[in-house]
Amino acid sequence: MDRIEIHELRERVSSGSATLAFFFCQSTEPTLNNADLVLRGLTWKLVHKDSQLAQDLLEEYRATGEKLFDSPDKTNKIWSILSKILNNPALPKVYILIDAIDECDKGWDQLL
Repeated sequence: MDRIEIHELRERVSSGSATLAFFFCQSTEPTLNNADLVLRGLTWKLVHKDSQLAQDLLEEYRATGEKLFDSPDKTNKIWSILSKILNNPALPKVYILIDAIDECDKGWDQLL
């Protein structure tokens, strides 16, 4: 795990040598306060930046449909998809920022 200063991160992201995926938790907002939503948000940020990264997500969605996001095992499934995306050799170094993780009502310990 790297420590990096904000100005250096900005420079790396601007040059394309790194990408940033971020999520801001908020306990008062039900769509921003649990681990599943954090993982979904990070996955979406990465896929949105590069549609080629959507392949792993699409494969799992085709296999399970809407159950991907509603099943009791959804956290593990989304973790698996995000891990595949992060291990894609075409993806530059990724920095993940999760702000206010202590405001996650459920599953924040799974994110650490």
